[in-house]
Amino acid sequence: MKAIGRIFGTLVTIILVFTSLICLLASTFLTSTKDILSTDIVANMVKQIDFKELMGEQVHEEISSVLEQAGIPNEYVEYVLENEELKEYMGNYMAEGIDYILYEKELPVISEQEVTNLLSNSFDQVIIELENHNIEVSTQLTKEQQEQIHEQIEVYVPQIVEKIPEVESLIEDKVSENEEIQNAKQKLEELRDLNEKVQFVYQMQPTILLLAILQLVLIIVLKRKNFRFIKWLFLPFMALAVILEILNAKVPTLVQQYYPEKIGFMRSFIDSTLNCIFGVWKQDAQIYFILAILLVVAQIAVIVVSISKNRRQKDMDIL
Repeated sequence: MKAIGRIFGTLVTIILVFTSLICLLASTFLTSTKDILSTDIVANMVKQIDFKELMGEQVHEEISSVLEQAGIPNEYVEYVLENEELKEYMGNYMAEGIDYILYEKELPVISEQEVTNLLSNSFDQVIIELENHNIEVSTQLTKEQQEQIHEQIEVYVPQIVEKIPEVESLIEDKVSENEEIQNAKQKLEELRDLNEKVQFVYQMQPTILLLAILQLVLIIVLKRKNFRFIKWLFLPFMALAVILEILNAKVPTLVQQYYPEKIGFMRSFIDSTLNCIFGVWKQDAQIYFILAILLVVAQIAVIVVSISKNRRQKDMDIL
């Protein structure tokens, strides 16, 4: 009966090792993809894009022209439009636009006051950068001229805001720059429908993680004698580390093969999104690997202590 009990216990433990591995892997996948279209991801992605590429050459030229009318010299304009805070603002605008399309949230609008502040701050930063790095420009601006430009920026901002396409138009233009993604709007709508259907799965992520922890606890209970649970816990953690590292090594290459040749704006979006996913995989792989190593160290310690006890017992027997 004891032999049958041990066999049954080992079989149950093997099942728990496998199911806990699946639960932890599922939890990692859910964690890495639940914010796939989050505002932060889209905003950071837009910050990496050239303003001309984001707005389109025609809109970029029109906005540049208005800034020149406001008194900003042509050679300063490009620096002003590449300001990180301005690009981050546009990134949030785009992200809210995607939220509007995918999740039917409120349609975002451009704030004239915020654009005024951003352009004024950007202009000031350009002046400081030019001075700090001793960059020579053909047009040197006096303090009075700089103050006048600040006043003019506020006057011309309404014209600049008019030049910026509405977010729906901006996104549709960017995702339809070539024939290969002409149906992107339809795909986004399909993604929204799919997202609504699978939201309950993401809501289950804490439950899945808790289930994995409970299974690991059961392994400890079943194999608590002589610390045998250590080697059993090692298996799912090491397997997870290996699986996630393999995915991190192979998936980026596979994805690259399926990229359309020219996807413009969307390439930056896809790259940024995938990098966030791969980042979570890599981080979790490192955590699981460290846990596995700690278990190996613990197992070695148990063996050393066991050997030491046996030697002492033999010495006592001899005496």
